[in-house]
Amino acid sequence: MPEFTHLHMLGRAVVANPPRDVETAKAWLTGLVDKLGMKTLMGPYAINCDTLGNEGITGAVVIETSHVTFHCWSEVEKPFIMFDVYSCLGFDAEMVSEHIEQHFDLKAINYAVYDRTHGIHQTQMVDRIVL
Repeated sequence: MPEFTHLHMLGRAVVANPPRDVETAKAWLTGLVDKLGMKTLMGPYAINCDTLGNEGITGAVVIETSHVTFHCWSEVEKPFIMFDVYSCLGFDAEMVSEHIEQHFDLKAINYAVYDRTHGIHQTQMVDRIVL
């Protein structure tokens, strides 16, 4: 039986090229799951939200060890993505950052990683601007 680590990453990424269609969002989720060595159980799912002030794509994928979700506000002056990655088997948070950078032209990112194995303990905080 594997040893569970229960890592939870919460973040915000400012991007120059946000996802603007559901197929791009689904492909990004699939690629991230693959990159992290995880296994998809359901999805990926993505839908366009056209509510004024909240315009953008919301996406999610259920993985064998929990989930990956995001919402992208694409119609604001500086588009940004709020994201959430949780896995009971752990993962490399920098790989998530790199995946955003490779696909959406990352400009800045802020995220925290929490170890939820025995309570909630912050293990990493990153605040970075990409030039």
